[in-house]
This record gives sequence, C-alpha cells and structure tokens, in this order.
Amino acid sequence: GYGKTTSVAMWLQSLRDQESASRREPTATTRMAWYALDEEDDDASTFFTRFVAAIEAAVPNQLAPVATGLTIHELAPGQHAHLLADACLKLPEQVVLVVDDYHLITHPEIHATIEFLIQYAWSKLHLVIVTRHDPPLSIPRLRARREVFEIRSAALRLSEEEATRFIESQLDPPPPAAFITLLQERTEGWITGLQLAVAAAHVHDNLPQFLLDFQRYDSVYILDYLFDEVLDRASDEIKEFLLKTSLLTRFDANLAAFVLQTDAAACQRMIEQLRRQNLFIVVLDTEQSWIRYHRQFQAMLAGRAQIILGVDFTSRIRLAAAAWLVEHGWIDEALAQYLADQAWNAAAELVTADRHRLQNREEWQLLWHRIAQLPEETVARRPALRLAQAWILQVQNRNSAIPGLV
Repeated sequence: GYGKTTSVAMWLQSLRDQESASRREPTATTRMAWYALDEEDDDASTFFTRFVAAIEAAVPNQLAPVATGLTIHELAPGQHAHLLADACLKLPEQVVLVVDDYHLITHPEIHATIEFLIQYAWSKLHLVIVTRHDPPLSIPRLRARREVFEIRSAALRLSEEEATRFIESQLDPPPPAAFITLLQERTEGWITGLQLAVAAAHVHDNLPQFLLDFQRYDSVYILDYLFDEVLDRASDEIKEFLLKTSLLTRFDANLAAFVLQTDAAACQRMIEQLRRQNLFIVVLDTEQSWIRYHRQFQAMLAGRAQIILGVDFTSRIRLAAAAWLVEHGWIDEALAQYLADQAWNAAAELVTADRHRLQNREEWQLLWHRIAQLPEETVARRPALRLAQAWILQVQNRNSAIPGLV
C-alpha cells in the first residue's frame, strides 16, 4: 500500500521517455518487461515459463529454445538457473524486468535461480524486485558490492509537504491545514490511507463532520474507518460494482458487464471513474483493458461482499465468471475462479477438458501444474487426469514414479 508498483511503473515510463528523447541507436536501447505475480506463480515450472514469456514480450524470438526446454522437461535443481542465465547473456539488448509482488514466492528453487541470475546474468538482465518484505537473497553481499539499489517503505512515505500537495490537488476546496497535518500523522505518509481519505471525503456529504469524525479515530482503526466511509457512502451503482468485481481475480469491462448483467460501455465508464478517484485499480496489460484491485483493497471488498451479498450469491458470481472466461479462452483465469470458490469438480472438469490441447502442444509443465492445484482426492476419482499424469512422467523419463499414481 506504499505505492511500490506505481513508483516502479512511473520509473519505467521515465526510462522510455529518456530513450525516446535521446534517439539512441537500436543497439544501445534497453528493453522493459513486467511480470506481475499471483499465488499460482509459486511453482517452479509456472514461474520460469512466465518469466521467459515476459522477457520474450520485450525481446521477441530470443528465448524460444529456453521456453521449449522449460515446457517439455522436468529440470533438475539448478538447471533452470544455468539455462536461463546462458540464454539471457546472449540477448542482443539489455532488459529491465520488473518482478512484481515477489513476496508471494516461497519456492526455494525460484529463489536460488533468481540469485544465480543476479550474480551471472547482470550484464544483460536487470531485475527490479517489488516485494513487501526482503526476499531470501544475498542482499547484504549485494549491498556490500554496491550491486543492489534499495528503496524502502520509509522512502515511499509522503512527507507533510508531499501529502499537502496530494490532498490539495484532489480536494476543492482543500481542507484546513490542521486536518492535512493530522491525516499525514495518522497515516504516517501511507499513500493508501491518504487515497482512502480523499475518496471518503469525495463521497461524504458533510465534509466538516467527516473531518470531526476522522479526528476521533485511533491510527490503528483509521483504515477500517476510511474503507467504511468510502463503501457506505458510495452510490448504489458504485457499491454494486465494487462488491461484485472484487470477487474476480482480474477483469475487463466485458467480464464486469457479464457479472453485473449490464453493458460493457457502462462498466468501462465505471472503471474510468474508479481510476479518476484513485480507488486502487491496477492495470495488467499495455492496452489498459484488464485490471485488478490492489490486493489489500480487494481483500476488504471481498470480505464485505460475503457479508452483504451472501456466500451463495458470491459463489454464483465466481462460477458465472469462470464460465465466461472459459467461453473466451481464458482457461487459467477460469481455473483460478473455480479454485477460489473451492468448486473442485468444476475445476477438475475444466482441466480434463483442456488436457488434449496442452498435450498436443507439449505443454507438459502447465498441464502438470493445473492438475497439482486440485485436491488429491479429486484427481484420484478421475482416471483421465491420472493417465495424463502418467503420460507426463513418461515424457520426462520418470517412469519409476508412475506406479505411485495407482
């Protein structure tokens, strides 16, 4: 909630602007890539496949052999690191890759590979790791060698002067200086708290009363209070949109329209309104069509949705969204919705139905990862999935593990 992702995105844009202004020769350019992590990325095969895909998006047709190797083979510990490092060192241009939400990663093989890339592929690959806490990397060693640049939460906190400029730019007329000082002290310059305060002030019909109420709350409860103010005083249309779309792992105007049973144009206007109000929209693609909410904000919204809409209704929304995603070819996104709803049978049916397509494309690791996300008892009841697991093990020359599936 300190604006890590936003700060890095702005820095990348400044790099692009500098590249454009300097009119450098193509051989001197720096390519930029972004890899936004989810919980499902805490799997070695999934992580490295998407890691390579992110670089490929910036430097096309350079890592295709690596992608094939990661897809077909079950690599021994350490092989990911050497395979990726060798490929990165052959890149024709330098690449800056942002790995966002790295705190979601716990897999030791992923950490070890990132460590290896930092040590041996630094001449071509520059990693920007965005995380809520220090990753298990050799940061002290990197710090001693001046091979790492760190931006801590203290540097991201807004000073009183910065908070004043932000609030005055958002509220007209601006609130009294004493209130801005109090807000900065209570939030400790935390931009999420400041954004919520501005959003709450926008929807409050009695600003003096809002300022008075705000002063009565202890810092520990400020976030809950501001969240309640934003949601409770929002229009019915905004409230419905926030609650229902909070149940989606990601969405665009079309998916939101399907869930809310309205037209996409209206949902797009709603999204733009939320963006103007700084209500924690995170853009996921270069076309700025697919979005998600800031994770903390989404968690609070989804919790409120369970209470207001009811468990059965929220389940129907997730299942409907999954059906829409399947229809439009977003299989992994649909699977995420089924898993979030603990709809194990529906998830298993989806994985089963799509298995032949992945087998024909030799995407063995992706198929294995999808099956691994299902409960063991669910997989055990489906011979097709057991057969798929056996087939993958055979392709990977792990025949000795096949009897264990029976």
